[in-house]
Amino acid sequence: MEPKKTTYAVWVGNLSDEITELILFNEFKHFGPICSVKLQQSKDGRRIGFINFYSKEVAEVASNDMDDAIVCGVKIKTSYKNEDHKGQDIRPLTDCQYFMRNSCTKGGGCKFRHNDSAKRSTVVCPKWLEHKCMEESCSKRHPGANVIKRDASEKFVGVYWDIENCQLPSKINPDGFVHKIRSRFLKGKTLVEFLCVCDNTNVSKSVIDGLSKEQVDVLHVSATAKNAADDKLKLRMQEFGDKNSKQAMLILISGDVNFAPVLNILKHSHQVYVVLIHNRQASSTLTSLADEKYVFDEFIADIPSRHIPVVSSY
Repeated sequence: MEPKKTTYAVWVGNLSDEITELILFNEFKHFGPICSVKLQQSKDGRRIGFINFYSKEVAEVASNDMDDAIVCGVKIKTSYKNEDHKGQDIRPLTDCQYFMRNSCTKGGGCKFRHNDSAKRSTVVCPKWLEHKCMEESCSKRHPGANVIKRDASEKFVGVYWDIENCQLPSKINPDGFVHKIRSRFLKGKTLVEFLCVCDNTNVSKSVIDGLSKEQVDVLHVSATAKNAADDKLKLRMQEFGDKNSKQAMLILISGDVNFAPVLNILKHSHQVYVVLIHNRQASSTLTSLADEKYVFDEFIADIPSRHIPVVSSY
């Protein structure tokens, strides 16, 4: 018999009569894989629900983000008790990730810690990492489990390039870009996949040929199908995470916010280390999910230009 998987429940309250288990599933599914959704009545007759996630980190993020969210016209309440602190509600001790980015809109109503000293600090409290610091006034950072920095020692690497979103200038050799990716991120690691998806008619033949020579898989997807290239990349990224969970680094070269949901799942559910190389237009929704991030045109700035012969006319 297959052993029963551990799940982590997010309590949901203040539910209207219109809210069903399917509605709750659809509201929470983008945070990560869900085992089950249950609706029931509390002892005092109120409707409550439980969203059971496979990942503790995902449950913590979902509870944080969905508290006070509007569902079917009603502001719902959420709660998740971290077992590492013996059931205590540690939200007042945990840094509000939005406050740390100057974007929390809840002010004094936020249940998470707003600590200016910790915000200015770059040091994570070592006792907090050991679940021992219970000082709300601690001047060091108390990150949530979902944002604790992982190191980049992962063994397997997958590279996924949305080349039509982050295009190389004509003067840059594609092999120079590939070499920089390999030298910067792949030393001592195993490259599982280096995939570029595009409509070949929208990318120059010299770039396609150069990538092929560097053993980059170039997958053609017709641009007539909306989001087809993005969907193919997301599928392959998800497959990579499923096969290499907890020991993988994923490098995404894109600034498209459509990749945020799959990055969220890979990072918080599969614990994949995420490197993002993005254009300057990239949304903070996408960039906030990266463990490391680089601006594309800055990343390629030191790559030697290729010689483009000038054809003289008579």
